[in-house]
Amino acid sequence: MSDSTANASSEGASVAVGPPGRTRWQRVRRLIRVQPIGAISLFIILGLVLVAIFAPWLAPHDATAGVGPTLEAPSSSHWFGTDNQGRDIFSRVIEGSRTALQVAIFATALGVVAGSFIGLVSGYFGGWLDMIVQRFVDAVMAFPLLILALVMIAVVGESLRNVIIVIGIGITPGISRIVRGIVLSERENQYIEAARTIGASAPRILWRHLLPNLVAPIVVVGSAVMPGVVLVEAGLSFLGLGTPPPTPSWGRDLSDQRFFRAGPWMAIFPGLALSLLVLAFNLLGDAIRDVVDPRLRNR
Repeated sequence: MSDSTANASSEGASVAVGPPGRTRWQRVRRLIRVQPIGAISLFIILGLVLVAIFAPWLAPHDATAGVGPTLEAPSSSHWFGTDNQGRDIFSRVIEGSRTALQVAIFATALGVVAGSFIGLVSGYFGGWLDMIVQRFVDAVMAFPLLILALVMIAVVGESLRNVIIVIGIGITPGISRIVRGIVLSERENQYIEAARTIGASAPRILWRHLLPNLVAPIVVVGSAVMPGVVLVEAGLSFLGLGTPPPTPSWGRDLSDQRFFRAGPWMAIFPGLALSLLVLAFNLLGDAIRDVVDPRLRNR
């Protein structure tokens, strides 16, 4: 090997190795520059996650007990005022973030995992299995998600775990339909035919070949359904069928409409927190879609 070839190889190796931390930081900076709204939304969500994690230490009062006069306006002692039971609204907003984020994260994860599995199997095998699964999906999707959740909660009872399971089951059919559509187009590609030719089993093709190509669309779908999950949980709590008291919930705090005229802050601050979280999830989902979708990325 000549000296020039050796030098070129060594230079190429040094460029390839490079400082990984610096490269990752450059990618983060580029992402923030290209998607500033998505980056801001991500920071808002991360901030709310930190608030939810440290809620017991950040809340100045017990969110479930009366700590002052009823319907007290916002003041230095109660930043967001008190509700009709004398509970500190600021503490309830902080504690309510835990409920909203727990439902959003775990219900979405449940729906994405179950929906991806159903869509993957149904789309790949097709035939009578696909027909049966899709007719069941059509029957479930005929009902609005909130109505379906109301019926299921009325049957299984009120609890945070049941709300997560019910909403996760409710979003599963829609996610499975999207994943199935992607699988129907991917299974005809040459790399799938090549895997079949060399004798790869169906589970191996699904796990090692199809699933990695579905990660990006699944991430986009998951980020897109999160705002709806938050609103469904708030709607269930608003109707009295969500997380049972005394667990703080933004939707339940918005249900005491009889006292809103005397204490409008009871609706303003939980409503702002709910709107901020839903808006952040929506904007982050749009940013992730723009980054993942090659057509939008090239544009």
